[in-house]
Amino acid sequence: MARTHVKPKPLKELFEQHIMPITECGCWFWMASIIKSRKPHYGAFQRDVAHRKAWEIYNGEIPRGFLVLHKCDIPICVNPNHLFLGNQQDNMKDCSQKNRYPKGNQKPNAKLTEDDVIAIRNDHRSSNEIAKTYKLNPRTISRIKCKERWKHI
Repeated sequence: MARTHVKPKPLKELFEQHIMPITECGCWFWMASIIKSRKPHYGAFQRDVAHRKAWEIYNGEIPRGFLVLHKCDIPICVNPNHLFLGNQQDNMKDCSQKNRYPKGNQKPNAKLTEDDVIAIRNDHRSSNEIAKTYKLNPRTISRIKCKERWKHI
């Protein structure tokens, strides 16, 4: 009996099997594997992040050093119309403009609370003395007092 050769599906077709278009917002939700070790949780497709793969399939190569960012801020969205290229600086600017960047004690490695920052700003001792109290670098204390750090308070 002769073997029939099954032609593999094109990459775009394989990819599109795993999306669910959401009409209300225009997002395409990724419905297959999720990378749970990363936060936020992004989709995974063929050893890559799904939204990066979406960019490559619909728009071509991602230039070296560039990230694929979301206009819609939904990590599992793979709609190429909701994606744009940018570097890490663009990513941080986008994050800040959309108020998504953790501030103050929302950061996982924060050493101070908002009350600590208020106390530091009201403390009239030298930065060196205050730094010893909080076990921080005196430069950090100066930056807090000058509102270069913890700007939101």
